[in-house]
Amino acid sequence: MKKLVAAGVSGLLMLGVASQASASFNQGDLIMSAYDTTLNTEIGVDLGSMSTISADIKSGGSTTLATGLSFTGFTSSDGIGIYSDNSNPNGQSWEGWFAVKTNAYSGSSINKYNSNASIFSNSYQTIIQGYNFAPNVTSATTAQEAATFADSYKMLMDFTTPAGYAGVNKTAGLQGLLPTTAGSYTDMYLYHFDSNSTNNIVLADPTYDAVIRLTSDGTVILNPGQSNVPVPGAVWLLGSGLAGLAGIRRRKNS
Repeated sequence: MKKLVAAGVSGLLMLGVASQASASFNQGDLIMSAYDTTLNTEIGVDLGSMSTISADIKSGGSTTLATGLSFTGFTSSDGIGIYSDNSNPNGQSWEGWFAVKTNAYSGSSINKYNSNASIFSNSYQTIIQGYNFAPNVTSATTAQEAATFADSYKMLMDFTTPAGYAGVNKTAGLQGLLPTTAGSYTDMYLYHFDSNSTNNIVLADPTYDAVIRLTSDGTVILNPGQSNVPVPGAVWLLGSGLAGLAGIRRRKNS
């Protein structure tokens, strides 16, 4: 899946007339939020359907999720959040994804009561609806609003506090930062949680699913995680050759 996102902050500021348009932030999409509290500004970017992204993760390939993003004018780069939700509250089923800046995130850091998964789901729904009708919407995938709006990511999912990610994450300071110099990048590690149908306990896999890289030129790239990297064919051939040599040696020794 390749998605182009050409609009940036400058476009958002110039195209305020587009505020009556509706974006396409949908349930189950992977959302990236970047906010700057000094400017009281927040940008939301829809990175695409999580079902499609999950298929990309399983394939083990690298995928470009967005290009051409611009955060010109941001002065303090307070944080980046990446998250998705595919819960079914009516069926008491909770499932979501979120990215943090550490590749050694412990499952024990997830609060295991499903009430917090419910809060995560409700907050996610509120945010994507808010982005759909944000004061500045320039495309189906990019929106801007005040970071202090009641339906903003900063207010509902901010993981710079111990109760961040709507109560699911209990560890502060795991936000990513916008790359500010040419050639720099920020890596965020995507983790998955779901619910146990027997007792509705939220389970977290301590192994990240993928790496999401935001580059200074405004490109967002999905790279495979630890368990999704295909083993090259040459490695299998090498292993088979070594096993064959070992067998020959054993026969000679016997």
